[in-house]
Amino acid sequence: MKGILAFLLTLLFGFSGMGAEAPAAAENEFIVLVELDTADRVCELSCDYMLDGEWTGRRTVCCADGKSPLPGRVYESFLPEDFPEDADVSGLSLAFFLSDSFSDGDDGAPAAREGGTPVKNEIAIPAQYGKTYAVVITGDSENGYRAAVEE
Repeated sequence: MKGILAFLLTLLFGFSGMGAEAPAAAENEFIVLVELDTADRVCELSCDYMLDGEWTGRRTVCCADGKSPLPGRVYESFLPEDFPEDADVSGLSLAFFLSDSFSDGDDGAPAAREGGTPVKNEIAIPAQYGKTYAVVITGDSENGYRAAVEE
């Protein structure tokens, strides 16, 4: 039963992959690979995504067991249905939030958090379907976190 719950939580949080290299993006998706190079453990990573400054959605990633910090790399796949119909994704920007603890759901499992510690800067990605983009988040809770798109 606990394994089924963990699987369902994984689906609920919507992450595509953890702890591995991102696969090559298919024609109808783009992938954002996030490397967590922080001094602090990260238990939950949330990301607001915007198109041309308009909030479009939020994704939250955490380990389904509710106990383990995230591995050093996670990735998220974005599909056309994640955006308004016929949206131009080249105006994508991302705002990240980190948490070093878990929210407790009714059964002690992690639940999506409101907020978290914001990364000091939003990043812009001129997204195109069929491509993979790498983002590195660095820093610590005392001095703040920063995000950068890797070339």
